[in-house]
Amino acid sequence: MAAGPYSDETLWTADITRLVIRVMEDVNLTFDTLSGDTHALNFLSAAVIQVLSSGKETFASAAPRVLETIGMEESDCPKGLIKDTILQLDEAGLVIPARGGE
Repeated sequence: MAAGPYSDETLWTADITRLVIRVMEDVNLTFDTLSGDTHALNFLSAAVIQVLSSGKETFASAAPRVLETIGMEESDCPKGLIKDTILQLDEAGLVIPARGGE
C-alpha cells in the first residue's frame, strides 16, 4: 500500500474477494474485510477496481478498459485522471501493484 514510486510499467491488480460492495444510487460503499475500513467510491473508482480485478494492468492498458466500462471517451475522462485514481486507490489499500513480476 503506497510503497511507490511506481513506473508506467507497474502492473496493478485488485482482489475483490476481500471487498463487500453495495451500490447506493451513485455511490459504491465498499467494505474491505482485510482492513475493516469502509470506503465511499465514485463511479470511476468502482470501474477501476472492476477492471483491475479481472487481470493485471498498467496505467496505460487499464485506461481504455476503464473508459469502456464507464462508457466515456478520453476527452471526457483523461488517462491522467485514471492514473490518479489508481494511485488514490493504492493509498486506500484497495488496489495493489503486482509483486516480483507476477
